[in-house]
Amino acid sequence: MPVAVIAVAAMLVMAAMVLVAAMAPGTWSPGSAPAALPSGQTTARDAAGTPGDLVHRADGGADAAALAALPAPTAPLHTGPALAPADKPALALTEDHHLIADQALRAVMEAYLSDRRNPRRLQQLDEHLRERLPAGAASEAHTLAARYDAYLAAHATLLNAQNFADEPDLQRLTSWQAQRRQLRERMLGPEVTEQWFGTEDAYLEQALEERRQPAPAVTGEEQLRARHLRAVVDAATGRLRR
Repeated sequence: MPVAVIAVAAMLVMAAMVLVAAMAPGTWSPGSAPAALPSGQTTARDAAGTPGDLVHRADGGADAAALAALPAPTAPLHTGPALAPADKPALALTEDHHLIADQALRAVMEAYLSDRRNPRRLQQLDEHLRERLPAGAASEAHTLAARYDAYLAAHATLLNAQNFADEPDLQRLTSWQAQRRQLRERMLGPEVTEQWFGTEDAYLEQALEERRQPAPAVTGEEQLRARHLRAVVDAATGRLRR
């Protein structure tokens, strides 16, 4: 066999081996399907249709390992206050893409609305939410954000009127808890109030009960508990800046 023919045959064999190795399992080739998301999850898409933060559906079932392996967005999601990647909680949706008002949503809203000196806080929050949520859910979030912003203003006014500069007595604390609960339910609705503030209210009620029936804190654990309940009361009366 001529030498030239042998050389061509050898080159063809080597090319075939390279092609087989490139198409082996675990490698990527153009046109291959992207990896599927874990069951029970969907992704939010921004107005341009690009994937946004991972959204947990209401039926749950998140795979923590798969979630951690998903790539993070490479572009900023909003033009408002900068949030570190760890501070960007996933926003939850129901299966039919309605908003779920959970603690993650409250955290996102407070990242913007807590800056009361910023006149563009609502606009910046709205832009951020519209980039991360489908249109219908973004509209629901916009409505809730406006109500929450109004609540924060009303809460500050009501709290200042309490004049808690001095140590409040039990009766004033109990009255304040009831007033604040009524304000929340009137402006945010009972469901959002329970979801966002139910745990805080339970801790405050526990702290007030401890004051009604005080017990000496002897052990280190009891002293730690007493300090924690004291901090709960201070937070509720504005004496502790959270």
